[in-house]
Amino acid sequence: MILTLADLVIAQSKRQPEAPALIEAASGRTLSYRALAEQIEAAAAIWANELTIGERLLLWLDKRLEGVLAPLAANRCGALFTVANPALKAEQVAYLVRDALPCRILTSAQRAALLTAALETSWQPLPIPKPLALANANHLDPLVLLAPAQPTISSFSPSRFTENDPAALFYTSGSTGLPKGVVVSHRNLVAGAEAVAHYLGLTAEDRLAALLPLSFDAGFSQLTTAWVVGASVVLHDYLLPRDALKVLTDWQITAVTAVPPLWRQLLNLTWPQEIAATLRLGASTGGKMPPAWVRQWQERVPHGRFFVMYGLTEAFRATYLPPEAWAERPESVGIPIPNNEILILREDGSRCVPGEIGEIVQRGPLVALGYWNDPVRTAERFRPLPAHHRPGGASLPRPEIAVFSGDYGYMDEAGFLYFVGRRDAQIKTSGYRVSPEEVEGVVLRLPGVIECCVCGVDDPELGQRVALWAVVPPSGPDAKTIVAHCRQHLATYQIPTRVRITETLLPRNANGKIDRQAVAQMLTAEAESPQ
Repeated sequence: MILTLADLVIAQSKRQPEAPALIEAASGRTLSYRALAEQIEAAAAIWANELTIGERLLLWLDKRLEGVLAPLAANRCGALFTVANPALKAEQVAYLVRDALPCRILTSAQRAALLTAALETSWQPLPIPKPLALANANHLDPLVLLAPAQPTISSFSPSRFTENDPAALFYTSGSTGLPKGVVVSHRNLVAGAEAVAHYLGLTAEDRLAALLPLSFDAGFSQLTTAWVVGASVVLHDYLLPRDALKVLTDWQITAVTAVPPLWRQLLNLTWPQEIAATLRLGASTGGKMPPAWVRQWQERVPHGRFFVMYGLTEAFRATYLPPEAWAERPESVGIPIPNNEILILREDGSRCVPGEIGEIVQRGPLVALGYWNDPVRTAERFRPLPAHHRPGGASLPRPEIAVFSGDYGYMDEAGFLYFVGRRDAQIKTSGYRVSPEEVEGVVLRLPGVIECCVCGVDDPELGQRVALWAVVPPSGPDAKTIVAHCRQHLATYQIPTRVRITETLLPRNANGKIDRQAVAQMLTAEAESPQ
């Protein structure tokens, strides 16, 4: 029975033990399915008394074999894993630590020094379990395993766990400020992997390039979808788009998923002919993929298939656009993925007619368990589906929890979804979600800044740019100083690329609060005006 992600690997180790499961592009280090399965079992045996059911393991690493092995071993023990984006600063990871309260942190020596300095509580280094000390890692920053000086005690330690129990925390920024942890179950992870592998048509002969951060649910799914069918995954942390293109060539990649801004960067380059000879699948997630870019991809890979996809962390994946339907509906984000249903609902809970805009609601096995340690926001987003939308209706006594996405769209007569926009102020840039409040909080810590507002401004390359309007007195910091301050405390993708400074206060709404919509309109108008 497939219960955890580790079970996917173990099952493949019996079918094709010597097939490569993981490959590091930079070093060539490889783990076969047999070796990966053995390492998982060995690490889980060592961690069985530490990573008990319900405990958390946090990872802050560049993309490497150990960063994949560790979460699988944790899941094997019934523990949850959390992957921190390697682009985050130490103080941002410290917030994740204080929120998730992991009993172990796996990171590198250099990152460990930064993180322990940022944490308010003391952490101590522990010996690295031998299964995680993989050979031929001399070129990498040594691993460090950290534990709190005063260990946390799990309040719930049953002897067994089920597919409905928590398996991971994927942190995503929201409109309310600091990142929130989306709790996904073992069932969410396995069902999502099976569904995506099915509609993409992956096989054991495929070799996937893992270009996205593993902290993204979509990035981590590059691993899990491959394991469903026994394909190989090439791990790569690219610095430049040209590096990613070289990986596609050198490792004869057959399938790759990327965010639209990365596709834009790749399509701006000249592709070696070898890529078209091996690449057969492309996919886009994490924002709008303009039809012109899809057309350019098709010109580069005339015999390949490209999938436009849409989803949210709270339910992993919602829709996909079959390549054969793209020409007729290039603006659509597709049809519901297998074993899931998408509804477009009005505020009163009734279903919208085709063409009518409403909230996108998802039901099915991919709906997450809620937000970590946040019952208020969980109740806002994860709500009982009106009974009349379920087969059986009111005859079914137990409610079904669906995710009310906060995204708005409509469906056409044939059931294809069209995304319209979000009701909150979240910014989508380079495939990342940026919370305006988090950036504003950093800017306001700089002496001399009276108030500020962060908004997203549409950009053809990035999706949106992070734009800042700050109120500063004549003697206060200038734009360069503000940006430099942000570089010290924020990830690269969160740093404002457009800064406006004034001395007069920002526009207010009727309640006296900063009118974010008015600010966004003014910043957008400035961006569109001739320079």
